[in-house]
Amino acid sequence: MINSSQADPVAAVKNELGRGIDVDFEALGSVSTVKLAVDLLDDWGRAVLAGIAPAGDTMDVDITQVVYRKLRILGAFGASASQAMPAAIDLAAQGKLELGKLITVRFQIAETALAYEPLSARDIRWRGLIETNPAIEN
Repeated sequence: MINSSQADPVAAVKNELGRGIDVDFEALGSVSTVKLAVDLLDDWGRAVLAGIAPAGDTMDVDITQVVYRKLRILGAFGASASQAMPAAIDLAAQGKLELGKLITVRFQIAETALAYEPLSARDIRWRGLIETNPAIEN
């Protein structure tokens, strides 16, 4: 694991692998993480952008590097909730999803504003759940 607050992630990956990576997935949607996703690529690499950025945000990407290195930047938007949720519910009902592991932080309903602060700041380092009825078990 690379902690980007302690090391340059591009240098660390290239040091570890001897090159960039073939495919990466960016899921946050911030200008800095999109740039990092592209910077981490090896020649002919693909960056798949799935994070939703605020309207008006643009990419900060070195176009020359994209062209010379034949990089591909792809957008990916997931299935609609009406399509994805029934399948996810079926998998959970069959015990094929460990839902408890998906939630890393829990908030009480009275803490809703607190839960949204990192979301508004686009500084999310966990997967949270706002519990409306904590008496119900996981």
